[in-house]
Amino acid sequence: MSHIRGSQWQKLTQTPFQTENGRRKYRCLHGRRQDACRECGGFELAARVMCSAARARAKRDGLPCDLTPEYVLGLIGDGICPVLGIKYDFSARCRQGGQDSSPSIDKFYPTLGYIKGNCFVISSLANRIKTSASAEQVRKVAEWMQSKESAS
Repeated sequence: MSHIRGSQWQKLTQTPFQTENGRRKYRCLHGRRQDACRECGGFELAARVMCSAARARAKRDGLPCDLTPEYVLGLIGDGICPVLGIKYDFSARCRQGGQDSSPSIDKFYPTLGYIKGNCFVISSLANRIKTSASAEQVRKVAEWMQSKESAS
């Protein structure tokens, strides 16, 4: 139900950002950040960038990678982290890990590499929690936090 005309859509999908006087213009036709607007191709741009970065990490680490931008776009889904239920912040992915709400590709079993079925897009915060602790440790922390919240 987008109100973007065909020529506008084609231009937006061909270039990651609109430009004005040779400078990037970060707001799309909907008034959102262009790289975070589903209608303007922002999710597709994020999927391409995330896929490219995953390929580079896989090559560096000697791991297999069969991810495609289309597959990663499917993993991004509606832009909500399936673990924590928070909306992804696509604008903060620039520096190592971005912010807690930045989307990141998670390898469920790290030794298998970046292969379909082993990778998920979750928030950076959820990925750090998963990377740093076992399921049992996360369960224990959650139980402790619940006991402290109910006590107060």
